[in-house]
Amino acid sequence: MNFCPKTLSDNSFYLACTARDGCVSFWKYRYNDQNEVVFDETPTRYHERIRPGLAAIICASFSPGGNFFVVGSIDHHVRVYKMDCPDGPQRIFEDDAHTEGVSLNMLPPKQFIHDRPSIQVDSVQWCNQPVMRFLSGSRDCTARIWTFSNNKWTSILLDMSLGDDSEKQMHKTSSTDPVPGTSTGITDGNRGGARVQASSQVPNNLHIVFF
Repeated sequence: MNFCPKTLSDNSFYLACTARDGCVSFWKYRYNDQNEVVFDETPTRYHERIRPGLAAIICASFSPGGNFFVVGSIDHHVRVYKMDCPDGPQRIFEDDAHTEGVSLNMLPPKQFIHDRPSIQVDSVQWCNQPVMRFLSGSRDCTARIWTFSNNKWTSILLDMSLGDDSEKQMHKTSSTDPVPGTSTGITDGNRGGARVQASSQVPNNLHIVFF
């Protein structure tokens, strides 16, 4: 469960819940005159199950300003939701980039389920600066730094399986339709600068920290 740090225009808030059945639920709540928390009876819910057995949402993170919510799942997908849409939170991006460039022969047997590769996206984190940027990490020994610019998501691939001396980076662009009422210059609304620091990198242990 994750509490959204953003206060909506009607003085309400969101609690985001993810589950192993592939559901992402956004519960809207507010405080009444007695300062008691009152939740809406029905949440905004997304069923992100693509195929049977590979659906669990295992990591999630709100952007510092609370305008966006990103999740990673066992089915190797990254998904982004925009929180302040007129009809409730809306999914604005979905990508399975963590399957690209991965040799299935290099994956250990435990990363296969029913003879299909299970390349989990097991960590996501937003960057603390007023641009659309977040990091995703996967069991395939890679991480991606995602940035939204010119109405497209682009990512830089960091491949830790190649070792410290031969780090490989490549760019991949994914197009996504703009959310109604937004522009190509959307930001999270938070303040502050940021930098990216990569600590010691070994094939099976990836450490990248946003400041």
